Amino acid sequence: MIFEKDSHLFNVGDVCKYMFVISEGMVEIVTQMDDGVELVIERLMPGSSINGQAFLVQDELDVIARC
Repeated sequence: MIFEKDSHLFNVGDVCKYMFVISEGMVEIVTQMDDGVELVIERLMPGSSINGQAFLVQDELDVIARC
């Protein structure tokens, strides 16, 4: 899959259906604070994987992944 800049791979509450491996670019893992402020908790670069464990158990996600 190819994602455009500023698009979301997934959002809070989505059920994890995919595991992603970043081939180029950067993905930010973001959480939203109670006051609505977004906080970047991790920046992932090429070679990183996202959602490995959540994918295996089909878990509900509690963060946003943004390209």
